Amino acid sequence: MVEVDDYDGPKFPGTDYIPIFPVTRRFEYKKRDCSRTNFPLRPAYAITVHKAQGLTLKQVVLNLERKDHAPGLSYVSISRVKKLSSIMFETPFDLSRFTTKVSSNMKDRERDWDLRTLQCL
Repeated sequence: MVEVDDYDGPKFPGTDYIPIFPVTRRFEYKKRDCSRTNFPLRPAYAITVHKAQGLTLKQVVLNLERKDHAPGLSYVSISRVKKLSSIMFETPFDLSRFTTKVSSNMKDRERDWDLRTLQCL
């Protein structure tokens, strides 16, 4: 049994446990019949968008459901791969997040820039 946070698939009745059944593989090695029994689990990992900055990744699975808490995070996450076919989106998302609209943060930066340029000699 394995317990996985936020899993909503089939579970062992009355628990949050997922049954993982052992698998036996038979093969021949040096002219001898062998078998190996193990649990079919694949190690995996996840990283944040911040950690992914500057990396080129072979494939990514993205969840863009929530709004970015800093401008440009969605763009950074999508631009980590070389081909669009290397991206899988976990959930649907609103394409309007990629349109060019000036955020209040950007307006503040522009205003700050204008004020600073006036102060230069």
